[in-house]
Parts: sequence; C-alpha cells; structure tokens
Amino acid sequence: MPGKRSHFEPAYLYGGEIDTHFHASKLSDRGLETEEVLTAAFGSGLRACIDVGLAEDDIEARHKLLDEHSGVYFAHGLYPSNAARDDLRDAMDRLRSSYDRHHVCALGEIGIDRRRDYGTSEQQKRLFAEQIELANELRLPVIVHNRDAERDILDVLASHAPQRESVMHCYSGPAEMVSRFLDFGFSISFGGNVTFKNAPALREALDLVPIDRLLLETDAPFLAPHPRRGRPNYPGLIGYTYKAVAEHRQLSPFELIASVVSNAKRVFELELDPL
Repeated sequence: MPGKRSHFEPAYLYGGEIDTHFHASKLSDRGLETEEVLTAAFGSGLRACIDVGLAEDDIEARHKLLDEHSGVYFAHGLYPSNAARDDLRDAMDRLRSSYDRHHVCALGEIGIDRRRDYGTSEQQKRLFAEQIELANELRLPVIVHNRDAERDILDVLASHAPQRESVMHCYSGPAEMVSRFLDFGFSISFGGNVTFKNAPALREALDLVPIDRLLLETDAPFLAPHPRRGRPNYPGLIGYTYKAVAEHRQLSPFELIASVVSNAKRVFELELDPL
C-alpha cells in the first residue's frame, strides 16, 4: 500500500547534476508524489535522472507517467527477487519487448543478493547471466545490484561479461574489490550512504575510483543523504551527495558535476539538452 502522504524536502542542487539511479515506482511507498517531486527537482536545476525498474510489470505505467519529462531516462530489468518466479520465461520475453521505448538507456537493476532469500544462488546467478547476455544482444550497459555477493558476481562476470561499460550501483562492497570491478569495465556509483558519518569504509572505496569512472545516484526513495538521512529521498536531494563527495575528493562541486555528467553521458549514451 502507498505510504502516508509526506511533505518532501526542498530540493538541494547546485544546478546541472544528474541522478543516475532512482525508482519512480517506489516514491509513493514513502509518501511522495512523483510528478510533484520531479517538477521540483527539474525546476531547481536537475539536468537528468534515470528511473530504474525492478520487474517487467510496471514498465508501461512508468513510461506513461514519466515520458513527458525530457530529462528522464529509463532502465528496465528483473531484480534478484524475480529469480525463483514460475513465469520467468514470460517475464524475460516481456522485458525483451520493452527496449524500443522512449529514452531506454540500460538494462537493470539486475544482480545478486545474498542477504535475502531470493531463490537459490544458482537461480540468481542464472537470471543475472541471462540478462547480461540480453544486454549484450541489445548493446546496452547493465546496472548491477550487489549485496554481499562479490564472489558470485565475479563468477558470473568471468563467463558473461558486459560488452558495454556498465555500472556497479550504490557501491557497498569492500574497498579491495573496487579494482576487480574496474578491471571488468565498470564505472562505480555511490548513493547517499557515502555521506553518512558512520560510512568510512565506503569513502575508502570512493578514494579508489578514478574520477572518470565515478557516478552518483540517490537510489530514491531510499538512502537520503546527510543531513536528510532517514527521510524520504528523491532526485532533488542529489546535491547533498555531490557536495560531500566533492569535499572528500577535494574538488569544486562544479568540477565534480561536470565529470559525473560526462561519465553518465558516455556510459548510458545520453543525449542531454544543453544547459
């Protein structure tokens, strides 16, 4: 059921930022109205955002809701929670048919989650591998979810590597694994949790990502950045993450914005309206 209606936080943006990962279909669960928060974000200077899917059943509704926003791009994929579905073949067929739609730039969110009981490890690995192969067929990047599953992720990548530069989404793995994912051609994306005071390990991982392989995201409505932690998140709050990462990397916010936008344009082949 949708969550209780929330008054959303005012947007916090420098202007020109991109949010490379949010979930429009989940905003209402945290009491947010999608049209309202996106209008506020774009009106405050957000340049673009990527709405990322978790299954095939809401693709039509997401496009109907969001297609009118020229700055919204889409990724469609089957999250690990789909791995044990009886109708998985039908779901894959419906997923395959969704990629001729407006502004679809990636296949995701896909991957492996070992913290939750989403079927067996083999079922999750099989679904992950099949979707990488579909992305390669479609010449799309993939957006990868990894939850305590570095070994399984790397096992799949060893035989089913993406042919396009792709994304490790909302990085939460060990710092020592960053180089392994970079070697497979991934850019590394960080969410609002990199701003948390109790996340020094994430900032150690951040230090290992070259500036030309770095992306930033909200993962909204989850993981609102400090100082909005614990409140409903939306793309208009991405500026807090840019601010924290710029300070940590000793960059100006505008240098970081220019770099992340350039990286996102390359990875997702975005055709952004000029500023």
